Amino acid sequence: MLRYVLIGVCALLEIAGGARAWAEDSFIVLPGTQSPNGRFAVGWGLPKHPEIWNKARESKEDQAGALITDVGEFEEDVENYVVDLRAQQVVGKLGSHYWLVAEVMPNRHQLDVVWSAASDLVLVNHTFRWDCRAFEAERISDGKTGARLDLKKALDAKLRQHFKKDLPRGSGVSMRDVAISFSEPALVSGETFMTIVEAVYPTKGENGWSGQAEIQFALTPSKGSGIALKILALK
Repeated sequence: MLRYVLIGVCALLEIAGGARAWAEDSFIVLPGTQSPNGRFAVGWGLPKHPEIWNKARESKEDQAGALITDVGEFEEDVENYVVDLRAQQVVGKLGSHYWLVAEVMPNRHQLDVVWSAASDLVLVNHTFRWDCRAFEAERISDGKTGARLDLKKALDAKLRQHFKKDLPRGSGVSMRDVAISFSEPALVSGETFMTIVEAVYPTKGENGWSGQAEIQFALTPSKGSGIALKILALK
């Protein structure tokens, strides 16, 4: 069964110069997201809606269903973070919007978190049905998040080119209408990762189409973007 760890109330403080500082006790840790060294994990918060957040952080299993719906109404306001479990602090904000209340996860939402063996690079994949909400890589340095790479964007053109040859002739399906999502990301070795890619033309009836591929890629440090992507295999 999935369980969550409560770290506390999510609150933002305004400090000199308009900078944002996270108050102590500020997030809920998502289960199964801890780094190999045990120091980092992925958490979530809802700072723009404290009345719902206060209920969510204290909810019991029998209350979770209603609260999942309440949070879902403000999904774009849900914030995901890389958190330092030792310091109990947020060290970086992510692009995903995944949440979990008690032992209940939002319907058809999936979150995959994969770390490098050195715990200095994390891949976060948030999917809703066949829609990729976010797929990104975040590098951790000196206890803080640094370089980030939007893998969804970086891989898009290459993947659409790959799947285009598999579209049925005369189907009328355009690759720009095909939804591409990712599942089962995994560490291969070092800073090399792989993931399953799903391509879906979401329509009812005989005009529907789907394809699947597997991609392997390396993520290395880069002076320019911070993280360099190299595709190693696509099949």
